[in-house]
Amino acid sequence: MKRSKRYGFSTVFVSLAILAIISAPASAVEKWPTAERWPHNPKAKYGGNLIFGGNSHPTTLNPNLQNEPGCNDVAGSVYSKLVVIDFGVTSGVQPYGDLARKIEVSEEGKIYTFHLFENVKFHDGKPLTSADVKYTYEEIIKNKFPAYGYFLRFVDKIETPDAYTVRLVLKEPNGAFLSQMAMAALWYASILPKHLYEGTDWKTNPYNEKPIGSGPYKFKEWVKGSHVTLVRNEEWFRGRPYLDSIALRIIPDKVAGYNAFRAGEIHELRGLNHLPSYAEIPVLNKTAGLRLSHIASPYDRCIYFNLKKEPWNNIKVREAIAYAINREEVSKLGFFGTYPPLYYVGAFHMGDYLDKNLKFPSFDSKKAEQLLDEAGFGRKADGWRFKADFYNSPYADDTAVAEVVTEQLKKIGIDINRVQLDLGTWLGKVTKLEHDMTVYWVNYGADPASYADHFRAGGARNFMGYNNSRVNELLDKAVRFFDPEKRKPYYYDVQKILLEEKPWIPILNAQYFNAAWEDWKGFNWEPEGFGNAFSWFGYAAVWWEKGQPATPPATTTVTTPATTKTAIPAAPTFPTELIGGVVLVIVIAAIAAYVVTKRKKPT
Repeated sequence: MKRSKRYGFSTVFVSLAILAIISAPASAVEKWPTAERWPHNPKAKYGGNLIFGGNSHPTTLNPNLQNEPGCNDVAGSVYSKLVVIDFGVTSGVQPYGDLARKIEVSEEGKIYTFHLFENVKFHDGKPLTSADVKYTYEEIIKNKFPAYGYFLRFVDKIETPDAYTVRLVLKEPNGAFLSQMAMAALWYASILPKHLYEGTDWKTNPYNEKPIGSGPYKFKEWVKGSHVTLVRNEEWFRGRPYLDSIALRIIPDKVAGYNAFRAGEIHELRGLNHLPSYAEIPVLNKTAGLRLSHIASPYDRCIYFNLKKEPWNNIKVREAIAYAINREEVSKLGFFGTYPPLYYVGAFHMGDYLDKNLKFPSFDSKKAEQLLDEAGFGRKADGWRFKADFYNSPYADDTAVAEVVTEQLKKIGIDINRVQLDLGTWLGKVTKLEHDMTVYWVNYGADPASYADHFRAGGARNFMGYNNSRVNELLDKAVRFFDPEKRKPYYYDVQKILLEEKPWIPILNAQYFNAAWEDWKGFNWEPEGFGNAFSWFGYAAVWWEKGQPATPPATTTVTTPATTKTAIPAAPTFPTELIGGVVLVIVIAAIAAYVVTKRKKPT
């Protein structure tokens, strides 16, 4: 009897050891950036004052109100979100945790529970709790601010079982919810301090101009028309940030901005928005002491039509535009071949979610003229068919597209008046559907659910007035599944309808170029910073090579996040969880060996 018990005991330990070996890889997959690993860049140094350039004057520093890149440039380092996502395709695009240290998803995909870090403080010293998350989200829902269209429209109710747990109960199961939530956090969904905003009008709250967040950098000053300066947050819950300060220098004129960068007055040129011409890319690439990054993008560059206006509500006119655009010429003349032509109803990175049998027509000016004649817009005595305003923002790639396409459309008899607007004015006009046509982009995202942001009625970026009940239905049904094979047919049907109706015309698959001087490292557009920025606009991982080595302050030990139903992989990091699993296996195996040895000895 004793021998039997000993044998059974050792068998259990061996079984546990095997189980630990089997389960260890799963634990490694479910890793997120946590306070335990921050900062863990052995090369990084402390100190330095980074200056980056922007070409848009912010009107507010509250990113939840509207889409405003000038605001996002600052807000990305001031505020925290539940989950975030970094920009990029070649490095992989996956959500990861910011305030959330652990997430649980119910088996049916309808209840999402977020466990918050418990050592988070706002910049005024007040603790950040589940009450702040609930308050922020409920105000966005009530006012239908932009994040509502991304992910909060799916939420039925928000529960806070305790001070550090947030439970989002959805109206329907949703397999894309976390991706859409993280995508929204690129611009919106920043957690605001309830004690400073409750009972106020968000649009006029004075803290919109002197923000109090919980991110790695704190607000110092905003000199309107000049710059916004942030200083490091010594009490950031992940540890001391590397830089002493970061500053957004606002230079609307792209030539002046480019010259300031070349002179070293600006340290980073994100997105090359101050680039006078894409012919400068080879020049930048050969400049000593400067590095240039090129990342594939999940965005297109396209034309949005205002479907609420004539003649853009005429499908033949939209089809004519599709035939009139010579994508290869736009790529060559506007981008020196760096942006590839795009004929698909989606971007190249979408993989199996993209139906490659569906394509927009190739350039055919005769067909374009024929369609305009059939639509009742023949050439008049002066040679023109009709007039149209064509808007573009000051972004370098928007301008390049607009310049070439304007000339192409003039050749088929459309009297184009190209209007370049400052970012705020442009955004205001397209949001209110005051445009005829505009250069814009569709973000095909980390998840194809992003189609809804642009093509679903009420979508945050549906600046076309597009509303197709069948498309709305397909997009709503597609997100109810976690299995890509079940979701794919819905997106194929959406792509088919969009190709038939052409509410927009994709032209190029955008690319993301960035430049920085060599002594500044860790930007989120390069491997060292990707997955550590906590925002597309974040600078949490950036450091200065001329700074001082230092031992970072101790950080709070936290539990490695895990999920049920679906795991959210983080950006690459050494799987420290796996070390613990291996140690556990060794200990268990040693105990098992000892028990077996003891069993073999005579009693």
